[in-house]
Amino acid sequence: MDPLSQLPVECLQQILRVFDDNNDFTTLSRLLVTSKHIASVTLPFLYRDPYRSAFHEPYRSTFHETQLRVCNPSPYDILTYTLLSRLSVASLPKTLLLILTSDPTDTSSATTTTTTITTGTTKSSLDYLTQIRHLYFKHWELAWECNWRFLSLDLDPRQLEYIQSDEFDRVYQSNPFAWGYIHWTTEPILQEYYRITARLDAFWCLAEPILEQLQSITIPISRIKQYHKVVGRFKNLESVHFATTQPFEDLPEGNEDEGNVDNGTSKRRKLELVQEMMWFVKEHIQLFKGKLRTVKCLEDAVWCMVDQEYIQRVQMSFYRLLPPLSRPTHLGNDNWLQFLAYPESVDLSHVREFNNVFLPKTAEDVIFIDKHSIIQRCRSLRKLFIHSESPGKFKWAVKEKRVFEMRGWNIVTGNNHDERRPVAQGETSQQAHRIHDLIPLEYIDIGLPLSSTDDLEDIVFAFSQTLKHLTIRSLDFLYMELPDIIHVGKGWIDLPALTELHLNQRVCRMVLDPQLLAHCPSLISLRLDDNTREYSCRDIVPCPPALLERLDHLHLTGWPALTFNPATLSSTRELTHLTLQIASWGLEEYGEYHGREFIPPVEELKRSYGILEGSPACSTAAATDLERDIFRPRWTWDWHFPLLTHLHLTSEFAYLFEFKFLYGCPALTTLWLDITSTIPGEHTRDISIADLSVPISLSSSQRTTDHLSLPCLSQLELSGEWMIDDSVMQQLLTKTFPRVEQLRLQLWTMTTLESLLKVLRTLPQNHDDKTNKLRSLFITNPTLKDRARLGIVEDPNFHYRINNNGVDGNSNDDMNEFLEVSLDILGPGYRLLKHLPE
Repeated sequence: MDPLSQLPVECLQQILRVFDDNNDFTTLSRLLVTSKHIASVTLPFLYRDPYRSAFHEPYRSTFHETQLRVCNPSPYDILTYTLLSRLSVASLPKTLLLILTSDPTDTSSATTTTTTITTGTTKSSLDYLTQIRHLYFKHWELAWECNWRFLSLDLDPRQLEYIQSDEFDRVYQSNPFAWGYIHWTTEPILQEYYRITARLDAFWCLAEPILEQLQSITIPISRIKQYHKVVGRFKNLESVHFATTQPFEDLPEGNEDEGNVDNGTSKRRKLELVQEMMWFVKEHIQLFKGKLRTVKCLEDAVWCMVDQEYIQRVQMSFYRLLPPLSRPTHLGNDNWLQFLAYPESVDLSHVREFNNVFLPKTAEDVIFIDKHSIIQRCRSLRKLFIHSESPGKFKWAVKEKRVFEMRGWNIVTGNNHDERRPVAQGETSQQAHRIHDLIPLEYIDIGLPLSSTDDLEDIVFAFSQTLKHLTIRSLDFLYMELPDIIHVGKGWIDLPALTELHLNQRVCRMVLDPQLLAHCPSLISLRLDDNTREYSCRDIVPCPPALLERLDHLHLTGWPALTFNPATLSSTRELTHLTLQIASWGLEEYGEYHGREFIPPVEELKRSYGILEGSPACSTAAATDLERDIFRPRWTWDWHFPLLTHLHLTSEFAYLFEFKFLYGCPALTTLWLDITSTIPGEHTRDISIADLSVPISLSSSQRTTDHLSLPCLSQLELSGEWMIDDSVMQQLLTKTFPRVEQLRLQLWTMTTLESLLKVLRTLPQNHDDKTNKLRSLFITNPTLKDRARLGIVEDPNFHYRINNNGVDGNSNDDMNEFLEVSLDILGPGYRLLKHLPE
């Protein structure tokens, strides 16, 4: 006997619960075949909620996977077949029998394309259906229209014959499609009706035998009368989701053609649907008082055009029939209206996450009432996602913190007591937050009008000891009166626990307090963005260096990048991502949309850094003038980042970049250097052999160099006016970046582009472990004349490869005619001829 089988059931369940919490369904599935004992304990974890999203998460709907779905069953297909195979053939309607069996009139041994449905009990000892507790689809349309594709295959002759029968016509006339759907759909109506009816029949067949055990269910409104008849069997039901099926309830209002269906008909149908849902809920409450706790309705895309206030009134009428929320652990879009049904009766002390981002606009008036906040009642709150235009929303937190810091005393601000006592000796600030019942907020993602930073400063002060993640998004709108500059960080106190700081000001310039980073020594991720597009070097006042030894991601845009002190990088040995850029101007060129960044005039830029061209010949007076102008610390590009994998530089940072820096970045996989300037022709960069070499000996008697090489680099973008001749291009692709697979070029000069294509045609094409592996090339759109001259042609096999999930469709003739690299010009679908046309 294996060790797992020897464990007590309680211990085994604890182990399985870990797999379940981590959505490790692969491991759980494998345990089903180990032994009968383990399978019986594992089965409830896998099948209690078989259609939950996480169960099918690996089956993503990418383009290529969508192509494969036409021929291959999805996890939804296999699961549905498995569950339906446990049912008696006699219980299946004809719509399903025609799909699942070879002969619907033969119920003795019905065989499907993937499994066998027997007339009695199944041979397997695993009873999947008895384990199910939830048949609940959070995204009803996605689940039924996209994933259950086995019910949407091409109809066979037997099914087509049934669709033309009087029997099927009577089925259709008893519950036809909504007129609006008939008007807009391009599908043959009866065939589409058959497919959708089969889906609904499948769901009913799975639910009907196990209604007594279900705790949650999605009920299609088009079949609600079917569920009315069995409401007395839902004795364990706690949550119900009434979902529309678009062909039956297509746009309840505003989609009728004049002269066919009047608006009154639509309103009457809408009222009928609401009344039918209300009847089900009231009847269940009367039969099983206090059992039903959640009702969801009118959330589908069908209702998106309907008056939202009406929808909220309908939902509120349901929630007022239900008990108040019971000790919720989160507040958000899915339970906000239910909370509003009894706002004062709900105990919020267990709420750990609050999210108002998708709440109605009226929610802000409820959240912040007379300077008191619902958030203040959430004493266990850890995460806060909120957008708000009203100022002063955290004054209550500041007041609590000030009381907490009363000299020699601290206050417990619980729900039912007000007790003062001194902080115990050795008690840390975080421990004190918990003991004294200050809200231990750790994660804040908030949208604020950054025209005023008062709320930001209140947050930093009130939650300084516990805050780990702080994201501030600008909510400044055109109707707001905005300053040209905002100052951030003045008056901040130390944030010892903060590991992620993201500030986004998308309208005006954001000037950082010189000591801001000094208050955040534990930062792992730092992202600061503003909308600075042009500037004068004389206006830049650099911040002092900061010690950020744990920093992993550094992303700076605009003024925060320009004032960043490069000496800070000396302490960031654990850096993996580095981005320094300026907000770009979008310009249309050559039929494409390009972003160009401002770069100061070359002379001004170099003087601001003290870079002196031809310094030996410079006069003493000129050098003295230069010393007066120097006010920016130099970028020495001599740092060593052994973990850096992504480097993204634009504007002046890319223009002054020195390739020797790459010698200290052996793990780099992505390099993006963009010098596209708002002044074409002003900022060009020549890359020489010396740029791609590094010194390995600096002795006075002998100086030797070695070729720079980054074997891990797979993605390279060089945008702007880079000047690279044939010999340098050869070294760039074969020695410096020998494994690059994707090369992006924007706005290259034609001379440099010609040099690149010339070198590509000389490279070996077998792509072994030691040669260039370039697969994709993205270039700015050349003219038709240049395409012909450069040997760029449309790919004759492009659509074949796409339709075959990326499988290369090259014939031998293609391989002899084209280079292996694919070309992207305003989209994929181009190739390079191996030989230039004569």
